[in-house]
Amino acid sequence: MNSVTSSQDNAALCAELLTAVDALSRRRADLLDDAKVEQFVRQGWLSWQGGALRVTPAGARVCDAVLLAYA
Repeated sequence: MNSVTSSQDNAALCAELLTAVDALSRRRADLLDDAKVEQFVRQGWLSWQGGALRVTPAGARVCDAVLLAYA
């Protein structure tokens, strides 16, 4: 995989995090793809806390950066 594809994949993953965070805020974790959740957890953007999926501080920073990029 070249660096352009890798950066495009990473940008897409960051954008998908916004959708995941929105679903979590609406208490609709059931809408999330399990493979994506695992990927977000591996990235350190989401974590399991007391049986609930939560956005980590790192995940919140990624969301803020994506939102600023689209602003």
